[in-house]
Amino acid sequence: MEPTAKETTLTLFNKIWETSLVPNQWKVAIVIPVLKKGKDPSNFDNYRPISLRKSNTPPEQMRSLALETINVNYPADQWLQVFTDGSYIEKQANVGAGVFSELFSFYAAAGHNRSAFEGEIEAIRIALCQLCCLDTKFTKAVILSDSQSAINSIGNREPPKTFEIKECRKLYELLREKNKTGVLQWIPGHCGIKGNELADTLAKKGTTILQCMDRPMSFHTMKALIRREFQTSMCNELKARTKEKQWTVAFSDIPDWPRIEAVAEFRLFTGHNWLAKLLHRLGIYTQPTCPLCNPQEEMEKTHLILYRRKWRRPT
Repeated sequence: MEPTAKETTLTLFNKIWETSLVPNQWKVAIVIPVLKKGKDPSNFDNYRPISLRKSNTPPEQMRSLALETINVNYPADQWLQVFTDGSYIEKQANVGAGVFSELFSFYAAAGHNRSAFEGEIEAIRIALCQLCCLDTKFTKAVILSDSQSAINSIGNREPPKTFEIKECRKLYELLREKNKTGVLQWIPGHCGIKGNELADTLAKKGTTILQCMDRPMSFHTMKALIRREFQTSMCNELKARTKEKQWTVAFSDIPDWPRIEAVAEFRLFTGHNWLAKLLHRLGIYTQPTCPLCNPQEEMEKTHLILYRRKWRRPT
């Protein structure tokens, strides 16, 4: 990206941070906004969002783009770079927070039976607290986190979901009152960025120490824990019920299929289909057998999945 484009992008993101106004179409992915030719840069609608998805972007490319963003927009000789991360150990249900910078580093326990999201928030809260205490050591600071949800929760104007989010907002305002510049910046995680990897190591260390429960659990956390418990139990139950089913093997690669095939397969999997066996039971078909294969076999989802390749016309 050219220097002019980078300056425009930084100006736009600063405006988003100050006003908490983000175009809705930009909320579905990580985007790089590009100004349309000859358009007014102060109008959000004049920018074209270029999607950058971590799922289909090589780690080397993500690392290169992240380092370019950091080095150009937040050079180390002008900005204090603070890396934060949270960690959740599923087997122990422990959550830790990690903070790394040239000025200070911390690891802390975020509590038992919490979520990774709260570990990310706790890490940012610790970083902001230290920045407020060490305000004579820097002029501008950037907090680099790999959690979009944590950054959005702190940066938007919606009522805070947890006490920690509310405290983060207060600490940020305190920094502004001290005439300090503070910025929250997303970076991709687990792609070889040194500061992020060190913060991740500290966060994992935070899960190994004694977890304290000195604050009440928020309603948001309760909902997340209940949802997680239901999802875990349902997944375990589904695995047990489908363990002996032959067609379960056919779904291992369903995300890689063309959309039209994936949708059809998903409908078969969930039972939302109109095959001969169901229509016969409803009194619509005279017989439940498959008209394409052996007439003795019932036409239902297991039969259709196992023999679907026989019916596919050659390309």
